[in-house]
Amino acid sequence: MATFNFRTAAGASSTYLPLTGWQYEYSPWFAALKLLIQSNQTDSSLQVTSGSETIQENSPIAQNTGQLSDINVPAVKWRAAPGDRLKLLITVVTAATITGQITIARMG
Repeated sequence: MATFNFRTAAGASSTYLPLTGWQYEYSPWFAALKLLIQSNQTDSSLQVTSGSETIQENSPIAQNTGQLSDINVPAVKWRAAPGDRLKLLITVVTAATITGQITIARMG
């Protein structure tokens, strides 16, 4: 199991791809994933894709300035096949601080 924490101060009208260059950007095996993400602005959005599958359409990111945990923000969970590119596309309208954590665990 591996965990990747990310945080960025994104400028207005920008996009952010936090998993680009991560060791597990391409799933090496069948995997279970869990994403926790929050923004300090209400107009930030997130699209999640895994390989050719859209896991979550462009949707608002929960606004929260507290601790990043399953209790404070809704988790996005999915499974990936070997070789799937894991992509988080974050779109920011008003300058925002985005904080997130993704966990990948081998299945089987």
